[in-house]
Amino acid sequence: MDNKKIKTRLRSFAEQHLEISGAGRFHHHFALYQCPNCEAHPLRAVVERHAGDRPKDFEGILWTDCPACRSEQMALGVTPKGKKGEPPISVDRPACACGNDTFYLGSLDQFEKPSTFVKGTVVAMCTECDALLPLVDTDG
Repeated sequence: MDNKKIKTRLRSFAEQHLEISGAGRFHHHFALYQCPNCEAHPLRAVVERHAGDRPKDFEGILWTDCPACRSEQMALGVTPKGKKGEPPISVDRPACACGNDTFYLGSLDQFEKPSTFVKGTVVAMCTECDALLPLVDTDG
């Protein structure tokens, strides 16, 4: 599947997941994640959940690692000031129901015009079976 189709499927899923309508007072930004070193799109995710994490209001760090070049990066960090050094309360390595742990990842953020963050999500599409799943949701 080419990157344009992957991006379209992930964005559509993220919009449905966040229940985004075409309301005019908001604007949205979608990004397809890629490895910063080799630019590969299939990635593995590691979700660190920190104290204060709640459904629809992620608190923690989302890491990605690239199966192609083995680089790791912090893709999203939502931690209160002064708590970045605290250990996570849980660490998940998401896997698809088919057993695969490599995904195409994308994030969708919603902003109230002009630039106030409202909410966002990071979603995943399995590289083997194309199943879609949400990874983390953030709230402004």
